[in-house]
Amino acid sequence: MISMQSVSKTKYSELEKEVMLLLAAWELILDLVNYDKLEMDYFKEGTVMFQNDAQRRLFHVLFADFLSAPRYEAFRPGMTEKDKTESFMRLLTRVVEKPLLSTEVKPLKKAIDNIDKFFGEKFVLNDMWLPTIDRHATIKIDPKTLLLLCGNHVKHSFSRLEIDARALVKVFKENDIDIGIDEVFMILPELLEWFLIVYYQNEKSIVNLLNELRWGLYRYIREEFERSFFWKEPYMGVRQYGFNVPKECATRIGSHCYWELMNAVRREPNFPLFENQRALRLIFDFKS
Repeated sequence: MISMQSVSKTKYSELEKEVMLLLAAWELILDLVNYDKLEMDYFKEGTVMFQNDAQRRLFHVLFADFLSAPRYEAFRPGMTEKDKTESFMRLLTRVVEKPLLSTEVKPLKKAIDNIDKFFGEKFVLNDMWLPTIDRHATIKIDPKTLLLLCGNHVKHSFSRLEIDARALVKVFKENDIDIGIDEVFMILPELLEWFLIVYYQNEKSIVNLLNELRWGLYRYIREEFERSFFWKEPYMGVRQYGFNVPKECATRIGSHCYWELMNAVRREPNFPLFENQRALRLIFDFKS
């Protein structure tokens, strides 16, 4: 797996950047949607459940990473300095807008559009009781802010949540509620209880959207696989294969990531697309 913490001054081609981004996104989604974390019940209904609470918490952490900006410079194809806080989703949108590896972009674009629709509507939390400060509050909050806070809370103590706390101060201000950062820290556990209720209500939809995204990535990458794959002459009776690596993938890591990406799509994703579209509904009781 690629290390997201790596730093390199190598100059990569735009195709290499796209390949590295696609591989990183593929592996992260694979970590999010798999049979270790999830089990499928009544397949035709598209119902999924977490294997246990530990897997659910890990999902929250990894999904927070997915919503954050990758740190490795090479994963940012065609980006300017001011765009470097873009998440995987925004970077994948750039791939759809200017595809380099393949032309089969429709399934990927559809998946991204569905995710954009989900994140385009705010969560509404009505009449939250916050006993520590003896207040009731009703807020509208951007899904990304809520989901990031839930994921960050799993891996950090409150002492490392200042950025999230300040984001919440801003959320309250946008809802005409005057709550300062000290009070936010005081009520964080109570807020998280409310936020997790909303998260739980939307988990299945998020899993379905991620799974659709993986299938969109598969179909985008698979077209290049079909072009590139070839069988070699058997060596000592063992059949071998290779890939016609594009000349633009000239660096060692670029070529390596290309091979890894092609190997990733030798088979279809083992988590199937859900058949029943009701499982993909994007509006729940906590959304407006």
